[in-house]
Amino acid sequence: MGFSAAGAWRALELQSYNFLHQTQRELSGTPSWNEQIIVIAIDDASVEQLGHFPWPRQSYADLLDQLSGAQPAAVAFNILLPEASPQDEPLAQSIVGSANVVLAVGSGHQDIYVDVAPTIASSAEGFFLRGDNGTHTDEDGVSRQMHLQGQEGVPSLGVATLQVYADSLLNTTSATSVPNHRRPHRSVFDRSPASFFDSQPASLISNQWVESIQPEALIQDLLPSSGPVWIRWPGEVSYPSIAKSTDQLSQQSPGALQVYSYADVVNGLVDTSHFQNKIVLVGPTLTGVDTLRTPFQTAEPTSGVYVYAATISNLLDQSFLRRPTQQQSLLLLCLLAMISTHLLRKQDVFQRLAVVAGFPILWTALAYVGFVMGWWLPIAAPVVTIVMSALAVQIQEQQEKQQLMALLSMNVSAGTAALIWRHKGQILDRGELSAQNLTATVLFMDIRGFTGIAETLSGQQLLPWLNQYFETMTDCIMEHGGMVDKYIGDAIMAVFGAPIPRTGPEEVRADAIAALQAAVEMHGRLNRLNHQLTVQNLPTIKFGIGIHTGPLVGGTVGNRHRLNYSLFGDTVNVAARLESMTKSLPTAAPFSVLVSERTYQHTKDHFPLELFRRAKLAGRKETTAAYSMMPQPEPSVDKLNANEISLDEAITHKPQGRLSFG
Repeated sequence: MGFSAAGAWRALELQSYNFLHQTQRELSGTPSWNEQIIVIAIDDASVEQLGHFPWPRQSYADLLDQLSGAQPAAVAFNILLPEASPQDEPLAQSIVGSANVVLAVGSGHQDIYVDVAPTIASSAEGFFLRGDNGTHTDEDGVSRQMHLQGQEGVPSLGVATLQVYADSLLNTTSATSVPNHRRPHRSVFDRSPASFFDSQPASLISNQWVESIQPEALIQDLLPSSGPVWIRWPGEVSYPSIAKSTDQLSQQSPGALQVYSYADVVNGLVDTSHFQNKIVLVGPTLTGVDTLRTPFQTAEPTSGVYVYAATISNLLDQSFLRRPTQQQSLLLLCLLAMISTHLLRKQDVFQRLAVVAGFPILWTALAYVGFVMGWWLPIAAPVVTIVMSALAVQIQEQQEKQQLMALLSMNVSAGTAALIWRHKGQILDRGELSAQNLTATVLFMDIRGFTGIAETLSGQQLLPWLNQYFETMTDCIMEHGGMVDKYIGDAIMAVFGAPIPRTGPEEVRADAIAALQAAVEMHGRLNRLNHQLTVQNLPTIKFGIGIHTGPLVGGTVGNRHRLNYSLFGDTVNVAARLESMTKSLPTAAPFSVLVSERTYQHTKDHFPLELFRRAKLAGRKETTAAYSMMPQPEPSVDKLNANEISLDEAITHKPQGRLSFG
């Protein structure tokens, strides 16, 4: 959005202007040039006949005299006439006789503002209007804008021409009461340049107005004079193909701009009836003179006179392009960024790619529809906003994933970590695991006689010995879907059922079964580990395991320097007390495991459990039933598969309460 405000996408947006014009031409044809406009081109053929350009002023007087019988509504010269000439008086008399002329003023070759030559103005003042012929081209040379008010308070050439046109048509309606109906309504020509924009009459002139010639409907609210308007080009100009006759004109495509060669008009080769009540623009179309580019002609330029034809056509048809304001554009981009970010966060990477690929197509289609309706909507900035939003979401997700994996990689298996990531929407919020209520199975295990063993081993022996044990037991826990919550000295606290909450009984049962399966297998792995320790001449290990199923609170604890995921609740205490109670198990007990009543209820159909003792655990008032595991052949794989549900299947419900990464 900041890039857009700074104009970073301006070059792309300017190209979208060309693209929309060209697309409309291909799909539905360009809008028509207003039929009231005619261009008399000072072309190469005219120069061959009339001599080197610029011509003597008599040539322009000859054109006005030739057109006088046709009674055009306005004749505008896109030619600067700043210097006095011996032939100025005949031209001035022709201007007075026509009384519908607009002469160009503006910047000369040295950017000096030039007026009409005094020798013309002194004789014809009051019978012509001045029009500023300044143009605006963008960085790529294409003319897209027009200032309706030029320098020194003078209206642009197009606006001045339209004013004379409107006034001439008003005079035509009252021709029966005026001896010379070509004599202008003097209020137009008497108006000073500075007051032109101060008192505009009733409404924009339109085709309907032209057809009905309603005197009360004059020009008003042309558009703000302080800023440029965006031209909607009616079409390309078939330069240098110029119509010379009625037959050739009828062969032009419908809506094409009527263009005649200057020499043909002066020499009487064109039926002047074509010019009656029309707007006539006169300007050079010579190769390399007064060139400009349009959306249709970017590589091979056309001539400057056509930008005034396009401006007048837009004024007559009220078809200037409208653009959203900068504030509206910024609001649009903000909404797109917020909505897209919210929606993209819920999609996977392939869906995001589909959005990134599909949005430009959909938005361009919307922009085209808007263009047909008269709006030039931004294309580059919204498309780039969506792409950047998708990229930002992807980067943020990768960061969150790295944070989550770093938080859990040492505590859960890779498969469990991947599963947690797939369900991140339930438990993640701003990269942390926030407080959540769980029903899980806690496995607490401790080494017997660790203090005495530690006294017999050096530091170089103790840590490798302990790490072998931790690695063996941790691998077993992770393989059964458990998560190591913490190491407490020589003790291990593991949980089955976190951090993704389970609430259904089948899900809780699956975790309890997994915990007991892990406990059984850890006995087998401990036997193999003890064999290795014996070979290494290190002490062997005995442990006790306590297992309890119940409510827990889990979440990220710590500070900005260090965070850990931890579990809290009475369930942890019960599991720890049961582990301590295993010290009283008979020496011949096959498994040094005690489980609580609740765990027993979940697992009794899968494991041979029997009541060992009912006792009050330290810190608890209620009596706790402890169950031990008896030897029995392991249940068949088919039976386990029939009664167990996978961890992925367990995570299908919507958790209660607020669960998130924080």
